Formats: sequence, structure tokens, C-alpha cells
Amino acid sequence: VLVPYLALAAKARGFLKSPRALRALNRTAAGFMVGAAAAIAARQ
Repeated sequence: VLVPYLALAAKARGFLKSPRALRALNRTAAGFMVGAAAAIAARQ
């Protein structure tokens, strides 16, 4: 069951070695965090 996940992780590891890909990942993660913070702030 875990073999497809292992294969995907191996490909992602190779892809994320480039600085450009890491920058894109960091910006995407930051966007999700900002969105979550805005959603939490809007609820209260």
C-alpha cells in the first residue's frame, strides 16, 4: 500500500533539490498559513 507513496516521495525529493522549487514551496506554504490565519480571525 505504501509503495506508491514511496515512489512519489522519491520523485519529490529530487524535484525539491533546486532552490527555485524550494522557494515556490515555501511561498505556497506561507500562502496557506496566511489563509488559515485569516479564516481563524474571521471566525472570531
